[in-house]
Amino acid sequence: MNLRSDADGIIQESLAAILPDAAVEKALRGHTFSTGRIVLVAVGKAAWQMARAASDELGSRIDRGIVITKYGHIKGDIPNISCREAGHPVPDANSFAATQEALDLTEGLTAEDTVLFLLSGGGSALFEKPLIPAEELKDLTEQLLASGADIVAVNTLRKRMSAVKGGRFAEHCAPAQVFTIVLSDILGDPLDMIASGPAYPDASTAEDAHAVVKKYGVRLSDAATKLLDTPLPSELPNVTTHITGSVRELCAAAAEAAAIHSWLVDHGIRRLALGFGASLGGVVFFELLRFPDLSFDRLFIEGVSFYSGGPISRTGGAILSRIMVAKHRKAVRDPEAGVRKLARLFGEEVARPMAESLAEMSEESIRAIVRDCSRVTLPHLSPDVQRRCTFAYGEKDSDLRLARRTAARRYPGAELVMWPGWGHCERMSRDSVAYGAMLRDFALGGRETTA
Repeated sequence: MNLRSDADGIIQESLAAILPDAAVEKALRGHTFSTGRIVLVAVGKAAWQMARAASDELGSRIDRGIVITKYGHIKGDIPNISCREAGHPVPDANSFAATQEALDLTEGLTAEDTVLFLLSGGGSALFEKPLIPAEELKDLTEQLLASGADIVAVNTLRKRMSAVKGGRFAEHCAPAQVFTIVLSDILGDPLDMIASGPAYPDASTAEDAHAVVKKYGVRLSDAATKLLDTPLPSELPNVTTHITGSVRELCAAAAEAAAIHSWLVDHGIRRLALGFGASLGGVVFFELLRFPDLSFDRLFIEGVSFYSGGPISRTGGAILSRIMVAKHRKAVRDPEAGVRKLARLFGEEVARPMAESLAEMSEESIRAIVRDCSRVTLPHLSPDVQRRCTFAYGEKDSDLRLARRTAARRYPGAELVMWPGWGHCERMSRDSVAYGAMLRDFALGGRETTA
């Protein structure tokens, strides 16, 4: 098998491993359901993918179900499952209608029945039956988003205004068992906060809720204020929860490198023709280079941070963290403005998915990424490895200045390439075909090489 075929296989399997499809399949594998009916409820931006994977795995065992996801995220029909699209990040009439449909589907179940509850990011807006007028809920959500409140604060209030959040959906499903698969989008995986915890006991208190109102100056009606003191389920014995795809895993460069190393070793791959990493991927790749049982014929690393700790890194990281969180909040408030900004930086082709990814991340995740990029572990590279290593930066990349100084001192045998006119990893997105050809030629060295 040649290098291109090997590379394609590695890329495809790596992507498949982190997709919601694979996450659901892994969670369901070996799980035994009771003999009763299985009712599927999938909520969130990845709901359709998760539901399709569950349908592929369980087939006719699923009696009925519903998908509730963001506009534009349904990609086809799923047998026995209704697919609905609704508002995000602010719930709308379709959010309320779809949620009521889910409640109707799960009404009157027995102890032998199971609700397969598939939950991913965005569920707080998509899954909602408000206990206050819809316009008041919309206003509350907009107030919280505009205030800069983090997702934990937002959900602390929002779930008290809801008939399905804070464990109330699972309570509604009882006595049926609820088997929940959570695709986590909050660092630390607080299950009561992910999508406002529809199937998990509430850990926040009335005092927490009142504190959020005071801190962010939230305006509430008298009826909404009274709801702050309404108790939420503290125990849900009918719920089993499986967490997958945790951002806790996704944001740790060392953990990510360890997972890649494990995959390579499991597949009998210890020597590779090319090692490549860009931006945060370069930080992960630095961690991968610490494994002595892996070797690379060539190394190509673009736009990697050389900030390796110390006062400067900590100060710069703190500043960058605030900047990135501010950009995230702006992307949430005005998605189209984020698309326009990223289009100017990286081109029209990648702007929208980049903006959506930024908006969908939690603030905790963003801060964790910044920490990884400001406390980089610089690997030891032998003189021989350095001669086969290239560091590349766009001329406008803010990391270039430090890279020039640090690479010259620490990796004097390595090549440092500067691309005039380009910004941080900009060439890769704007000139992807030529960039891919360049990487292929770099890896092959002008000849066919096996991995």
